[in-house]
Order: sequence, then structure tokens, then C-alpha cells
Amino acid sequence: MTLKTALHRIDEHLEQGDAASALAQCDILLNTESQNVAVWTRRGAALLLLDQAPEARRAFNKALNEDPASGAAWNGLGKAFFDLDDLSASSDAFGAAAAIFETLPASKEAANEIASARYHQSMAQLAAGDFAAGWPLHEARLGVTRMGFSDQTPPQWTGQPIARRRLLVLFEQGFGDMIQFARYLPRLGALGCDLVVSAPADLIPLLSPMAPDATMIARGDGPMNALNADFAVWLMSLPLLLETRNVTDIPTDIPYIEAPQKAAHKGPKQDIDKISIGLVWAGRPSHPQDHQRSLDSALLAPLFDIPGIQFHCLQKVGDTHPAIASRFTRDWRDDLTSFSATASILTQLDLVITVDTAVAHLAGAMGRPVWVMLPFAADWRWLRGRDDSPWYPTMQLFRQIDAGDWNPVIAALRDALCDMTPDS
Repeated sequence: MTLKTALHRIDEHLEQGDAASALAQCDILLNTESQNVAVWTRRGAALLLLDQAPEARRAFNKALNEDPASGAAWNGLGKAFFDLDDLSASSDAFGAAAAIFETLPASKEAANEIASARYHQSMAQLAAGDFAAGWPLHEARLGVTRMGFSDQTPPQWTGQPIARRRLLVLFEQGFGDMIQFARYLPRLGALGCDLVVSAPADLIPLLSPMAPDATMIARGDGPMNALNADFAVWLMSLPLLLETRNVTDIPTDIPYIEAPQKAAHKGPKQDIDKISIGLVWAGRPSHPQDHQRSLDSALLAPLFDIPGIQFHCLQKVGDTHPAIASRFTRDWRDDLTSFSATASILTQLDLVITVDTAVAHLAGAMGRPVWVMLPFAADWRWLRGRDDSPWYPTMQLFRQIDAGDWNPVIAALRDALCDMTPDS
């Protein structure tokens, strides 16, 4: 097998998420290619997928010892530092990667590499709370090929006066992102523009009351140029354009989402003397970091032994471990048919405990009490070193102390729940 073929096979393993096979192939190659930068970089990538950030950092450093101008190795090192929670080093590494890619001959591939490195650099800065530097760099996401941003037909809005002009707001990325940044719609309405919102149809019933004069268009319903907009803007560009320079600038008019009346669900007969809590332990499996943010539902079993609490399953996808499956007061998964339906169910609960997924954002946007279980290297939006969120005043954060170890998080949740139930 040639080196090129072997590297291609490793890449296939990585693309399929088979990090163990990729790592094994790298180690075989290193017996004869001990100074090969491409092999060391792929070894680092495999180790990152296996949540072995310290070893991944060593692999990327080995690659950089052989070739300090390897943009791929600097990119990987940035991710390793992020997973190690060294945000300053992560930002510097991604910045170094971008600077190297910027020296390459102009091409679509080079432009994508530059954009990707700057985008990841922005997330390290935002996680550190450096909004002034992070939001401008966050615009680089628009040039990342895999994120699928299309060219806007109307001109891009860059913050110029838009009174009496027609502005198209394009919702983007995951549902959690959309719910989080929908809070900026009322601020746009206050600018006197004719607002058009293109969002997933499932969200429109929740968004419409926030911008009652806006035209709501289900995303994908016809070409953008048919909307006759003067300008267009992507949703997550709004913090930059509306000058969210630090956490104190975040709009916190909570709640900004309410459950539509027509979506109301009749709840089960409940013991009114017990606290009703909804549980979500896993996000969308296809999410790049789902292996870090989701957990085995069996780990939640200690929570069910606390008297005075009744649990409700809000987990939409995946199996429930037998250790807890029969202990829910109600499993709502068949009723989670829309975000409106989910919002209605949340109004019937005293508390939601969830991992970092869309339900966390929905509960927070509704002003519902919500506790979020976070991995060690949490997503940038949860910042660092705090157990609350400036985005959602009714939210409490429970963070891993060591990467991959959920047990202390469950123990902290149990202690907090016991404090809510004096008889426990």
C-alpha cells in the first residue's frame, strides 16, 4: 500500500467517525514514517475524536516540530487547546493557521481554510468573553464551505440606516442557535425597517409574536430575490451589527418566547405535592461534538431516588436505559411534534434538566427554570468559570470538572435537587 493510499484510508476512517481505526492506521504508518507531518496531523485528529486532547496536542506539536508552517497542524493544535480549556492558546493557534493559509495562492480551497481557521478562532475568543474581537471574526463562518451559506441575492446589511427599507433576516445553523439569537428581532423592528424573516416553519409560530409586523417566510419557500428586500442579513451577524460588545450588552428581555395557546397539551394527572422535572440527556447524534455533550441516560439513575420529585422524559431521539425507563411519570416523546408543542409541555413543568441542546435554549427563552449539564470544554456561548448564563437569567450551569466525567455533574445535580426537597 502506498503512503497516499494509506492516508486516504485514514481520512475515510475519520470522516466515518471511526477514530480508533484511524489511530491504529496512523501508528502503523509511524513505524516507517516517523517524521511525516501528514501522519502526525491525522493522528492528532483521531485522538481529538477519542477525547484524548493531551495526546492530540503532543501529536500536533510533533507535526509542527517537523514543519512549523503546517496550517493543518496549527488548526488541530487550536482544537486541542480548546478542548483543554486553554482559550488564549487556542485563539493563537487558529490565528497562526489562518496566517499560514493566507500565504497560499488564491483558491476556493485556501479561502475555505482561512475562513474555517478564523471562525474557530472567533469561538475561542467568544468563549473567553472577548466579544469585541470575537464577533467580527465570527463573520468568517460565511466563507466556510461545509456550513452551506449561500450567496445572498439582496445586498448584505452592514449596519447602515434601514428606516423604511425592507430587511430580510436569514435564520441559520441549529435550532438552538436560532432560538438564542431570535432575541434580536425586536431590536431590528425598532429601527423602523420593513422586516422579513426567513426561518424554519416549525419556529414561525414562536417567532411571530416577537415581531408582529414582520413578514414570516418558511425557509426554502421560493428564491430570496422574490422577496424584494433591499438588504439581507444572517441571524448570527446581529450581535456584531447591533453592537453586543460585552456580556452586559446582551438583550435579556425574558421571556421572549411563549407557548402558542393552540399548542396546549393536557398534562397527566400529577401529584401536586411533588416537583415536576423534565429530562433531556442527549442531543442530535449528527452534531460534531455530540460525543462530548450527550451522556448515557443510565448515569441519571441516582436522581430518581430523591423523594418529592416526579420526572418527565423529554428525550425525543434515542433509547432510554432500562434503569430509568419505567420511572418516569410520563414519557412525552410522542408529543414532541413541534417546538410549539414542546413549549407547551415546558409550561407544565417546574424545572428542566438538559444537556446543551435546543430544549435548553427554548426553556431559557421562555424564562423557565432550566439546569444545563455541560462538558468540560463547553460550547463558546456558555463562556467559562460561571454557573449562570448572561443569555438566560433563569438558567443554571453544571459543568464537568474533568473531560468526559459526568459523575460529579450528576452528584451536583442531586445535591441541588435535595436542597429543593427538604424532606429528602
